[in-house]
Amino acid sequence: MADYVRVLSTRSSSETNNLIRLGWELIETTKPHNYDDGSRIEYHLGFPVRLLAEELLSIVKLYEKHTSREQFFEKVAKGFDDNLDSYIEKTGGYDTTDTMNPLALWMAKYEFIVNDKIMTYAKKRPIPKYMQSEVKDENDIKDEDLPF
Repeated sequence: MADYVRVLSTRSSSETNNLIRLGWELIETTKPHNYDDGSRIEYHLGFPVRLLAEELLSIVKLYEKHTSREQFFEKVAKGFDDNLDSYIEKTGGYDTTDTMNPLALWMAKYEFIVNDKIMTYAKKRPIPKYMQSEVKDENDIKDEDLPF
């Protein structure tokens, strides 16, 4: 038996037909006992979970089409009181390093559900102070600094 997110009953055949066109499924029909002649039929309909998931996914994809994914993620990051620029993404596999925070988990779940991708997001680690003097700005690199 299918799972439904909403179930309703109606005695209107036109309403039943309209709901079926919208994706509702007819679960069963009954004849209520409160009619003496038994001529009225009651239609029991359900809106499938599968269809709700498909509809929600299409809404998210439409939103993503008209708003960049980065803008969307930035808004979500603000909701988590975080900054998207402090994260890196990786494709494939699963790495537990710095990935177990709410924003990283949300972004990974989003990519899996919406785009069918396995992604890992991790918070960038700050460069330790003792190494900062070794890190050079790309504009400061000279030919003699290159290993080749």
